[in-house]
Amino acid sequence: MFLPFLRSQFCTLETLTSGLMDQFPNVFGKHKVLFTLGTCVVLFLLGLILVTRAGSYYFQVLDWYATPISLILIALVEIISLSYVYGARRLFANAESMLGRIHKLSRMWWLISWYGLVPLFTIIICISVFVDYAPPAFTNGQLLPTWAIAFGWCVALISILPMPAVALFQLFKNWRQPSVTKCVLVEIGGKPPLPLGKSQWWRHVSCC
Repeated sequence: MFLPFLRSQFCTLETLTSGLMDQFPNVFGKHKVLFTLGTCVVLFLLGLILVTRAGSYYFQVLDWYATPISLILIALVEIISLSYVYGARRLFANAESMLGRIHKLSRMWWLISWYGLVPLFTIIICISVFVDYAPPAFTNGQLLPTWAIAFGWCVALISILPMPAVALFQLFKNWRQPSVTKCVLVEIGGKPPLPLGKSQWWRHVSCC
């Protein structure tokens, strides 16, 4: 049990640190070890509140709001962005450039999934989460105080707000582009042939 838990912590930590280092390489990228160590120390200190006498209640609020609400909204935005903004066909072409030619039936299945099935089921899950929502309560059935519920919604928004914030920042930064999708489109150009046998190469442009 300890090793799977430790492995999940590495994944969670890398998600946070690698994103900040990629976005601000001159600030965090030059001191990766110190930045990672500092992040671990800060998260450890923040986690101490969960081992206090009231820690179980804080954990209940975090578990109630941090995962089900924000995670499903992030998944919905991600699948819509990949399938319809970036384009499922472009994403599939990127996969083929790395994995090689994929069978036609597999290609059809993945495109149907990305364009239809995954967005549909994600929307259904998102709707069910909000329909079944009920404020968390103590073990005796008494609802948590209003400030605790407000704190929970703030926790949920912390992981959701960066998405529109970064999107608006990139749009403002690249407002001279002829279209919004210029920030996520790829270009095809001449390069030495890939192992696939194609004279195609893929690179992110503009604000990526």
